[in-house]
Amino acid sequence: MQQDNPTAPQSENPESAASYATVVKGIVNRTYSEGGKDFGFILRGEEEYYFDPRLVAAEEPPLRGDTVFFTAEAPLKTGGKPVAGCILVKDKAAIGVVINILPNGGSCFLQVADELGHRYNVHMSISKPMGDVQIGDRFLFYPDENRRGVYASRAKRPR
Repeated sequence: MQQDNPTAPQSENPESAASYATVVKGIVNRTYSEGGKDFGFILRGEEEYYFDPRLVAAEEPPLRGDTVFFTAEAPLKTGGKPVAGCILVKDKAAIGVVINILPNGGSCFLQVADELGHRYNVHMSISKPMGDVQIGDRFLFYPDENRRGVYASRAKRPR
């Protein structure tokens, strides 16, 4: 079994590497459904990022005008646009898995991932009604942001 090494490359230890992923924000500016293939583009500044359903970590796909959080990834093909990985849609449901509970017991980190293995961690405050939270527990949450970045809002255990 591999030891947790936060400096390990993502391919060796994706759980630890996720805590160092840089999450950025953008706006969905185009979506397409052509011949059974859904895809779209997210605008961040002057840069456009490609996405398709494999890259979405949210429970529903992003729509034009949605604010999204993602990791900037290399293009899927030579000459292609950069990719938006592990997309969460602001205020739309997502599910994360508890990977770290902070010593104060008042908060933890949820990990979210897309189908292609891109992942990152989202902070979640733990309230008393949630009871005992353990590593591996799943939570439904609604991504939001504050001065520190993306966090899990309105979190609850999925049914």
